Amino acid sequence: MKFKYIFVLLGILLANVVGAQNAIKPATPDFSKLSIPENRAVYKVTVEAEKTPYRVFINDIPLMSTSISGSLSFFANSAILNSGVQRIRIDYKSEAKAGSSLKAIVAETAWQKGGGLKEPKELWRFEGKGANSGTFYADVPHKITGWQQSTVVNKDDRVRMTKAQSWFMQMAEYLKAGNGNAFMGMLSGAEMLVFKTNYLSEAEAIQQYNGWKNYINKGGIKLGGLKSSYVEIVGDGKLLHLVKPSGEGALAIIQGTRKTVVDIFVHFPNGQNEPEAVMVNMVEY
Repeated sequence: MKFKYIFVLLGILLANVVGAQNAIKPATPDFSKLSIPENRAVYKVTVEAEKTPYRVFINDIPLMSTSISGSLSFFANSAILNSGVQRIRIDYKSEAKAGSSLKAIVAETAWQKGGGLKEPKELWRFEGKGANSGTFYADVPHKITGWQQSTVVNKDDRVRMTKAQSWFMQMAEYLKAGNGNAFMGMLSGAEMLVFKTNYLSEAEAIQQYNGWKNYINKGGIKLGGLKSSYVEIVGDGKLLHLVKPSGEGALAIIQGTRKTVVDIFVHFPNGQNEPEAVMVNMVEY
């Protein structure tokens, strides 16, 4: 089986490279709040699937949605808000493929001083047929509220579903218009969660944030995936994101034969009536 390694960078890609939301002012993260902890535990998921497409959920958040065969690995840190028991679930998009072979491993490692990762320790493994689920324990140096206290949304809540759809369409317009300031400003809260759970320093975070902002501001971005897209509810009813019928994130930047899926998750904080970005997951194919 050919090995492929895809980093789900959760907002750390391409550092080098008026509508319903007008009432929400884009913000800039306070990078001075970032610090590098002693414990920089990393949780890596590796999947080898005979058939595709499939999706991998961490705490009911689809961090990997793929039709690429072979061995794929990604980091799950941005879906881990606190230390404790974490959930993993692997679903096939088509029930007809549920009898195919599957191997999945969750391993714990950590960034070392001076760079590089420590030898991984296996926490959970599945080898068998079809979809599967399980749990693993994570020990992280942060305790983040994130979306845990957000309003639970159901698909019949047309007001919130429509507001979320409008929010995503506005973000697509920012990308097409080359408005990197507005796009990244609307993502500021989500980016800060990414930076903190992935242990970026203030300087690294500023570089990543400005790198994306400047890239978008250059203009000429081509988008794909918006046709037939719809809002999906995940994260135990507290997160909403825009997906294609395949389950892959719908907001995709096309660069020749490559694409970067910008999978943004919004929530409705308790007491608020407008959606707010709380997590972003970026995958490059």
